[in-house]
Amino acid sequence: MQEIILSVYAIAAFVVALVIVKTDRKSNNVGTKIENMMGAVFCMIVFYGCNFVTENQLIIKIVNSLSFFMLDFLVLFFLDYVLEFLEWQEKFSKVLWGILYVCIFLDGISLLCNPFSNDAFEYRMVSLGDMSLIEIMPKAAFHWHLILVTAIVFVAILFLVLKCALAPRIYWKRYTCIWFGLALAIVTNCVYFVKKFQLKIDVSIFAYVLLGILLYFNTFTYQSVVNREITRGVILDYLAEPILLFDYEGILADYTVHMKELFPEAALKTRQNQNGKPLTRAHFMEYAGIKEIDNLFEAKEFEHIMETKHGKRIFHCKYDCLKDKGKVVGSSFVFHDVTSLKEAYYALEQSITYDKLT
Repeated sequence: MQEIILSVYAIAAFVVALVIVKTDRKSNNVGTKIENMMGAVFCMIVFYGCNFVTENQLIIKIVNSLSFFMLDFLVLFFLDYVLEFLEWQEKFSKVLWGILYVCIFLDGISLLCNPFSNDAFEYRMVSLGDMSLIEIMPKAAFHWHLILVTAIVFVAILFLVLKCALAPRIYWKRYTCIWFGLALAIVTNCVYFVKKFQLKIDVSIFAYVLLGILLYFNTFTYQSVVNREITRGVILDYLAEPILLFDYEGILADYTVHMKELFPEAALKTRQNQNGKPLTRAHFMEYAGIKEIDNLFEAKEFEHIMETKHGKRIFHCKYDCLKDKGKVVGSSFVFHDVTSLKEAYYALEQSITYDKLT
C-alpha cells in the first residue's frame, strides 16, 4: 500500500515539475504566476509525501504544518494569476497585498508552532492498510487558516464574477477553464474535510495539480482557440454587412446574420436548398441572379440588384476566392448596400441637369 501511494504522489510531483518547466519556457507574466502556483503545489506534494516515508511523529507533524502553510501561498498565487489574467492588477492595491502577506505570515507562525503546541490542530494515529497515518483534528486556531484561504479564493471569485458581469456574454468562454478548475478544487476540499466521507489521505493535492494543468492549458492553448472563435462570432453576428462564406468545395460554411435579408432564412439555417441538398455557391448565385462572375477562381467587384424584404436594393458586391499557397480554401461574397447612395447621386445629377424652370 505504501509503495502504491508513494508512486501516485511521485507521478503527481513529476507532472507538476513538467508544467513548471514548460511554463518557464513561455517567459511571460501570466506564465510566471502559474510557475509560482505549481511551485507551491510541488512543495505540498513533497511535504505531504513525507508522511509515507518516515515514522517519526515530530517530522510528520512538521511536514503537515508546512503543507498547510504552502496552501496559503497557493491560493495567494492563484489570486495573483487571476488578476494578471484579467489585466486587473491595478485594482488590487499594494496595501491589500500587504495585508494578505501579514495574514499569511501570522497563519504561518500558528501552523509552524503547532507541532510543539497543538494550538491549531491535534493528531491521532489511524490505520490505512498495513501502515499508520496521522490524522488531523482541527481546533479553533485552524479555522482561522481555513477562513483565510476561503477569503482569498472568494476575492478571486469576486473578480471573476465582476469581469463576467462587465464583459459581453460572448466573451464568458474565456474564463471556462478557470471556473471549472476552481470548482473542482473547492469540491475536493469539501469532500476531504467533511468527516462523513472518512478520507484518510489528502486528495485535494491532486485537484491542485489538475487546476495548474487547466490554467496552463487555459493560458497557452485554450485562449488562442476561444479568441479565434469569439472573433469569428463577433464578425458573423454583429458585422452590419451581409457576408457568405463557402468552403473549398463551394458548400456553404457560414454567414452573417444580415444575410437572411437577402436569402431565404430557412435555407441558411438548414444549410440545404429546397431539394434537401447541401447549399452551394452555385445555388446561391442562381437564386440571386448573379451572372457577373466569369471565373470563380478570381476576385471580382460588381454592382447587382437584388430583391430583398425591403424591396429592390442595389449592392456593391465583392467576390473573393480565398487561397493558401495557391490552393483554394474557400470563397466569400460581401454585399454593401449602396441604394441610398445611388438615389442621392441620381437626385444630385437631376438637380444639376435640370433647373427649377425646366
